[in-house]
Amino acid sequence: MVSLKTSRAQPQLRASRTPVSRGLQPLARSTQRLLAPLLPHFNPLESELRLNWSKIIGKHHARFSHPLKIVYHKPTQHTVLQLGVLTHASTEYQHDRARLTEMINTFFNQHVIDDIHILPRSNLPCSPET
Repeated sequence: MVSLKTSRAQPQLRASRTPVSRGLQPLARSTQRLLAPLLPHFNPLESELRLNWSKIIGKHHARFSHPLKIVYHKPTQHTVLQLGVLTHASTEYQHDRARLTEMINTFFNQHVIDDIHILPRSNLPCSPET
């Protein structure tokens, strides 16, 4: 009886690499990798504006509006605040754009907003004060 052997080469087994233990790391260093994709989208000016919106323009007007985002145009260095306003109040806010811009810049004690774009909305997110 003749045995049939195949001439296949047997795969070589490599020694597995074990991960190197780095020990305990500070929390900031270990979370930095996780938060890095989110940080370019974080704007501290927007956060400050949202938190203090009712202080900046007054509680009555804050009920009808909500800052959406700040857009910075690099070529012209022009900063625009996109402001969500309830539909029935959008005309009033359109006429008061210059006054609102001045109130925002006065609150921050520097020139941070050049213009405001009014975006009519049918509803607004609930503010923490209501």
